[in-house]
Amino acid sequence: METKPFYLSRTIIGAVITAIVGVLAMIGYAQPDDSAGFFTDQSVIAAEAIAGLVGVGLTVYGRFKATKKIK
Repeated sequence: METKPFYLSRTIIGAVITAIVGVLAMIGYAQPDDSAGFFTDQSVIAAEAIAGLVGVGLTVYGRFKATKKIK
């Protein structure tokens, strides 16, 4: 079986995206203190959710489509 560098793995990329979004949400970076109004708050929450779902989706997709081992 062929190998590839770990940073080309869709599974690793998806996991990294999910981790970054989670950490940014935990430290409050994604919601600035001066954000005001319902639309701003809801759009930030939606963006966090979408980014997290993209990361998880890429992780699952990458695992099923993997044809090469990572090194």
